[in-house]
Amino acid sequence: MRYFLDTEYNGFGGALLSLALVPEDDSEEFYAIIAHDGPLDPWVERHVVPFLDMVPERLKSPPLSR
Repeated sequence: MRYFLDTEYNGFGGALLSLALVPEDDSEEFYAIIAHDGPLDPWVERHVVPFLDMVPERLKSPPLSR
């Protein structure tokens, strides 16, 4: 079975902000937001961060610490 991995970073070469792992058969998915306390790239703050919590309710969890 194949898995699809999606990640979001704080700009090019920046810190990892989120990670999603989805199997092709649509079974159990994994999604995690990683806590970030530093400054955010302006583009990431505007176009990525507002959408990090837009996952199904069953996948939501508190941000993970680094």
